[in-house]
Amino acid sequence: MLMFRWQTIVGVIIGLIAASGILALTGGPERGPLPSGPILSECDGHLRELVLHYEPSAKEIVAPVYRDFLGALDGDVGVHIVCPDRPAFDGFVATVGPVKCRLSPIITRHPITTWSRDRWVALAPAVAGGATTLWSPRGEAENEIWPARAGDERVGRDIAVALAPAVQARRSGLYFDGGDFLADSDTVFVMPRVLQRNLQQTVSSREELLAILSLNLGGPQTCRRFPLSPSEGERVGERGPFWLWGSGAQSASKCRGVLSPRGTSGERGSCMR
Repeated sequence: MLMFRWQTIVGVIIGLIAASGILALTGGPERGPLPSGPILSECDGHLRELVLHYEPSAKEIVAPVYRDFLGALDGDVGVHIVCPDRPAFDGFVATVGPVKCRLSPIITRHPITTWSRDRWVALAPAVAGGATTLWSPRGEAENEIWPARAGDERVGRDIAVALAPAVQARRSGLYFDGGDFLADSDTVFVMPRVLQRNLQQTVSSREELLAILSLNLGGPQTCRRFPLSPSEGERVGERGPFWLWGSGAQSASKCRGVLSPRGTSGERGSCMR
């Protein structure tokens, strides 16, 4: 009986040690959201680092635009090109031609689309010198029937792995596109379809959605409705803002594929690597 009791105690101790080791590796049973700052502004300051998708089948559509855009960037701007494989990146470089900005590949090794705007939202570091967070939606529309769109769901993680520890990825419980959020350094605009896609799917009310957005995008505790009447809202549709809220001193919003902008003075700010 005494031997059985000791065996039981030893077994419990070994189990607790093993569980402690697993929790240390996984970060615990209920990991909170990774710390992050406000969503980056898409119009303040000078670009320092950005991301573009390139898929060779879309070459005829995007090559002229990319060539003109990249040709206008300064030499201190880094551009990460997300491609399905290395030949796609090499073909992109040859197609674009000589540019002053720095091009570097992020190879996914899985299908993607060439539409980089909507894949994720970039959030500034929580502290100076910290990591930029890429906040990806819960899922991509049509991912069940479109392999490349399903691949787009993974791009936030692909970028974080390639650029770690300067970039980290976080999956949202909400459905959205990156282009659903627009803002400068003072105001965050949210498109109507964010509510339409999530109400009674991921949230039970508009207020719950606003609370989640405010927490994740770095907005204030209170938000106000954008002054549109129902008829105006119907006419505006997906292109019109649903609400806006002031985000305080230098808090910022949506970034279309931008990882880090420079400050308006040209000095590096806390949102940069």
